[in-house]
Amino acid sequence: MPEYMSGSDDSDKYEIRSANSADLESIRTLSINSFCSAFADENNGDDIAAYVRETFSVEALRGELASRDNTFLLLFLPAQESPVGYAKLRDGTTEPSVSGERPVELERLYLDGAAIGRGFGSALMQASLDTAVGQGYKTIWLGVWEHNGRAIAYYKRWNFETVGSHDFQLGSDAQNDWIMMRSL
Repeated sequence: MPEYMSGSDDSDKYEIRSANSADLESIRTLSINSFCSAFADENNGDDIAAYVRETFSVEALRGELASRDNTFLLLFLPAQESPVGYAKLRDGTTEPSVSGERPVELERLYLDGAAIGRGFGSALMQASLDTAVGQGYKTIWLGVWEHNGRAIAYYKRWNFETVGSHDFQLGSDAQNDWIMMRSL
């Protein structure tokens, strides 16, 4: 995968690269912090803890990193050893409402709180789209919580359209995610 660089001064520079098994702990820490920051205030703490325990365990993430169905893209700032964001593309499962040809899921797009609003989400999104195209996909889709207005507005700016919904289990709480997709 090509490296992505941006900016003319150090405050705007970043590197995006594919993850490897050595990145496991960094991905785990970023996943837990980002997920809790985004959803803890609007959900039951026990449900958040159950989801985090299951989804972001060392074993679960090790399996995700080892699977050929997954591509992790990590965004690093200069002089930082840990990523400030990552995207995860996943092949192999598609929602029935996704009608596009040769689909891939954008399963996660996570940023550290201090990195939000600095253009790094857009850099990861563009890298995800470029990577998906490079891997031969023609459609990209995602699930987003129906109450996450900020994320929904963001995905609409990237030309994703709502095509359906599905249940998302957060601990004991069955929630509704909107399915959004776009052509590549």
